[in-house]
Amino acid sequence: MFKNIFAAIFALITNPVTAWKDLSARDEDENQDGFLKSFVYPVLGVTSLVAFVTCMWANREYDVQTSLKETIAVLVSYFLGYYFALFLFEKGLVRFFPELENGVKRFHFIGYCLSVLMAISIVILLINFTFFRFAPLYIAYIIWEGAREYWGITDDNKRMAFVGAASTILIAAPWLIKKILYMMIN
Repeated sequence: MFKNIFAAIFALITNPVTAWKDLSARDEDENQDGFLKSFVYPVLGVTSLVAFVTCMWANREYDVQTSLKETIAVLVSYFLGYYFALFLFEKGLVRFFPELENGVKRFHFIGYCLSVLMAISIVILLINFTFFRFAPLYIAYIIWEGAREYWGITDDNKRMAFVGAASTILIAAPWLIKKILYMMIN
């Protein structure tokens, strides 16, 4: 299971065109519940585990309470961010992009994109290098290719509008929820 997840995320990062074609063909067979259990939740679990371990190592006092707060913030921000992004796609983007009518494909698209963001988050947690803070912006390119290969949006102006809206939603949803959680926790 983890081998397939890693392969899909690695393919999305290194070669999004081919990855979106493969994922589009594969998604027709998988339902929403199976996708969550076999793809999104394991990535979410690994991201939370890495957040816990890195917080324990980074804190010289090995404070479990701080590590648990960070882990909960990461877990809840991506979990609620997924459903918040799904809600914004359904209520906002479907009006402007009729290609997004397929709910199962929309469900999977958001899961794949957020999984890439979670993988980037893992790298940022493990390697605290300032340059990596800009890595989530790479999702715009992945969405650009996904708009054509996964959704069939070929008009460049329409693709650009979709990429702008989808990137903003997918980056801002978990970030906003995480900021709200930090305000509540601290």
